[in-house]
Amino acid sequence: DVLRFYLLSKPTGDDFYFSWTEVEEIYRFFEILRNSFNFYMRYVREVKNKPKLEVEDRWILSRLNSTLKEAEEGYSTFNAYLSATKIREFVVEDLSRWYIKLIRERTWPSYEGKDKEAAFYTLSEIMKKLSMMIAPITPFIAEEIYQRVGEKESVFLEDWPETGKVEKKLEREMEMVKRVVEAGNALRQEKGIGLRYPVKRILVSGNDEVVKAVKKLEGVVKRIFNVKEVEVGEVESQYEVKPNYRVVGPKLGGKVKELEKLLQESDHTEIVKRLREKKEVKIGDFKLTKEDLDIREVTPEHISGRSFKGGVVYIDTEVTPEIFEESLVREVVREVQKLRKAKGLQVEQKIKLKLDTDGDTERIIKKWEEFLKREVGAMKVEFGLMKPSARAEFSGKNVGIDIRVV
Repeated sequence: DVLRFYLLSKPTGDDFYFSWTEVEEIYRFFEILRNSFNFYMRYVREVKNKPKLEVEDRWILSRLNSTLKEAEEGYSTFNAYLSATKIREFVVEDLSRWYIKLIRERTWPSYEGKDKEAAFYTLSEIMKKLSMMIAPITPFIAEEIYQRVGEKESVFLEDWPETGKVEKKLEREMEMVKRVVEAGNALRQEKGIGLRYPVKRILVSGNDEVVKAVKKLEGVVKRIFNVKEVEVGEVESQYEVKPNYRVVGPKLGGKVKELEKLLQESDHTEIVKRLREKKEVKIGDFKLTKEDLDIREVTPEHISGRSFKGGVVYIDTEVTPEIFEESLVREVVREVQKLRKAKGLQVEQKIKLKLDTDGDTERIIKKWEEFLKREVGAMKVEFGLMKPSARAEFSGKNVGIDIRVV
């Protein structure tokens, strides 16, 4: 399948040099496809009736149908490379890196939201149509997937699937949101803030298309970026105002020092505001214009920005007590999940969680206990001295961890 997909990914009729490096890239694509299928097998349960879909469900099904249409066009014109390229793009960029990350929590056994069945239904539709789409060029993995999701004896007894509803406007809006999140993730990486740690807020400034998309898909942005607040508009500017010595020096002479002191004691943002309104501002006994002052716009230390096509995204990296607490607990969650995996536990298996830490950290974890239990599948959390199987460390806090299957 890997070799077949690699060869058919090349434009029809063109000569090319065989490359093991490119074959390995195709193999990595197959790993992503298999991981997506394994996610489906691990979490998804059968849904008898079509439920009400969430916006991200509608989007991925629209992308599925758009890809189906493009793949059909490629096959029907004997340009399989067009089909292969579009299928690969859908699986990697839309399904694995976006949709599954968005709906992961909705598929967990402990999740009880009404939108759970919508996620199951959507993933089932994707896997069934995807198995049919890839069958002409990757028959083995297509059959393997179909045997778990299809209804007939073989995927090759199926007709080519019908193209369902395509929502181009929604696809475009989600593309805008992707740009925002990608720019924000670049800032996270730059600041050393892992995606598992929440961010206080992001502010998006951009053209009308970007602003409308972010407002409409605010919930998507919050979940995929792990941010508490999403705002749209210009970043709140702060200013530093000093005398323009080249201009006021000759006019004020020895009184410049007095002006310096008055400016240091003044609200610089208010000075700029008054200058915009009246073109002149009075500081003490001094009447000043914009030309008399050296005005510089400064961004607070905890605000960082990055541009993207269509706008700029700013992230507020201020660590509030709530952000610190949640980040600490999420680090504990990560270590418990690693321990579960190391012990070979299944998703549905419940555990008793035992933790060994200091009094302040214990207080924080108890505050977040229900969240912790839900995230790691724990029936009970106990605290006390023990020989830990793992440790979670975060910003000077240290938590010993051990688990037992209930």
